[in-house]
Amino acid sequence: MAAAAGGSGACLSLLLALLFLSLSGRCLTDRGNLAKPKNAQVDVMNSNFTLKWDWDGKCNMKDCNVTFSAYYRLVKRKLSRGWQKLSGCLRVSATICDFSSSKLDFLKKYRLRIKAEEGEKNSEWSSAIKFVPYEIAEIGPPDIQVEAVDGLIRINISAPGNSDKTPMWEASDFSYWVEFWKNNSTEQKQKKLVHYNDRIDNLDPNTTYCLKIKALLNGEKESAFSPVHCVHTENADANKVPRPKNVRVNALNRNFVLKWDWDETYGKNMTFTVAHCRAFEKKFKKKDCWDTVSGCEKVTTSECDLSSKIIFEGKYEFRVRAINGTEETAWSKEIEFTPSIDTEIGPPSKVKVKLINGSVYLEISHPEEDGSRSMKDYLGFTDLSYRVFTWTNSSNSWEKRFEEDRTHFAIPESELYPQTLYCLKVQAFLPTSNKTGHFSAIECVTTEAGPAGSGGSEALWVVAGDHAGTWRMESGKYSAVLVAVISFFSVAIVCLLVTGFCYGVYCLHRWIKYIFFPSCKLPSNIEECFHEVSLKNAFIPYAAEPTENCSITMNIVTENTEETDIKNYAEHCMQSSVDSGNYSNEDEVNDCPLEET
Repeated sequence: MAAAAGGSGACLSLLLALLFLSLSGRCLTDRGNLAKPKNAQVDVMNSNFTLKWDWDGKCNMKDCNVTFSAYYRLVKRKLSRGWQKLSGCLRVSATICDFSSSKLDFLKKYRLRIKAEEGEKNSEWSSAIKFVPYEIAEIGPPDIQVEAVDGLIRINISAPGNSDKTPMWEASDFSYWVEFWKNNSTEQKQKKLVHYNDRIDNLDPNTTYCLKIKALLNGEKESAFSPVHCVHTENADANKVPRPKNVRVNALNRNFVLKWDWDETYGKNMTFTVAHCRAFEKKFKKKDCWDTVSGCEKVTTSECDLSSKIIFEGKYEFRVRAINGTEETAWSKEIEFTPSIDTEIGPPSKVKVKLINGSVYLEISHPEEDGSRSMKDYLGFTDLSYRVFTWTNSSNSWEKRFEEDRTHFAIPESELYPQTLYCLKVQAFLPTSNKTGHFSAIECVTTEAGPAGSGGSEALWVVAGDHAGTWRMESGKYSAVLVAVISFFSVAIVCLLVTGFCYGVYCLHRWIKYIFFPSCKLPSNIEECFHEVSLKNAFIPYAAEPTENCSITMNIVTENTEETDIKNYAEHCMQSSVDSGNYSNEDEVNDCPLEET
């Protein structure tokens, strides 16, 4: 019975325990279980961190004293520390908390979770969320101050988050975009501001302008616009002297000259003063960073040499004002100048071209080379390179033949055309920024006569130290062929003209000889009689002379009578023919009878 009584007691105890648990569960159900937080979200504005979440608990938070706590830990492969309390979000009674004082690293990744608490009771943890502060951060609108001064609007801008103890961004990371308009007009104008301290020029006098500004972070993010600010420009004064305009820096190598425009109708005897501000002084928020430039106080010309005042690696702003006795104009618009970026590269100091043993040698000196330093030694010019442009008398334009960071080149004789004029010019440039310099003076050299080897028919090689670059000479090849063809046809035409002229002269000579000097031949029996008479005289007419009758007394010799008669008769006829100009005249022959004695 004792055993039975013990078993009954145990069963009774079990029943009582079950009844107690049932009653306790009903009580908790009546009060409501602690639901876990959900939909947690982190918002970052500048350097301000806010955590929000939802909670669906059934009791009134004011009556049941429910609070919330958030914990975080760094996300990485090996955890060195567990969950840590999130400063600013411990036992808060609202579903929002500010944990800006937690000093989290902006670039690291974190995991965060929340639980509800009531006395000794805790809810389950919410789902953990992950975030990187820099990635989810939003940029707030900038704080601005606006005032109208000297017919322009001066703007001072405070970078977003600049007032925070640990700002997420540097002030120098921002640029700014402004929209401004006349108060009574819907037309808007835009201008991008480079610095937090700028001005808007060319405004109408006695006019109200309104503007709003937003911040741009390294081209990645932008803020919302600031509240609208309105200012009123002052009335124009016809007697007021205007300020200098179009302020600029003419920079070539290490020579810097500040220039500006001035309307001399307002006075020719004005003096000018130049002020400058260093960029690093603005960066550290120096309120008045402007200092007068030594040597540029009260200058009488509209320019000032700044070469000895500027550090090549620096960054500056300049402004100018005109002075007439005790009257001073407003300052001109400020301009920015960065020597390493805005300076123009001059031509090479020297370009030497020599012809040695038929080869052409080229030597280049860096711009502004004074023996100790050159432009190549200054910031931004360490990668100074050169382009070489060439021209020959057989081509019609300059061609880029070489582009390399060298200063010595050699063109072998075997790759040059003989007796050819080669001209070249050189230009410095920066490959990284695609900035080009001024051209050098043109240098020319004429190659020597003689065998030209390949004559550049394939390529022209430029050797620089142990490296070589190719100068293509295809145009020279085709030009040489063209010149040869033209020369051949020119010589052929000249030969044809000379041959035709000689042939014409020869024909003319024969025609004249045929007309005026005919070649007629006498019979052989008469030619023997006239062998002493010139043939030329036979073609010259003579005036006819009167013939005389004559008688010849001849002594007839008995021996050879017949031969003597014939001889005398021939002499008589010849005499008559010469005198009369006739070769034979029958009448005259009859007038010469032979008389015998």
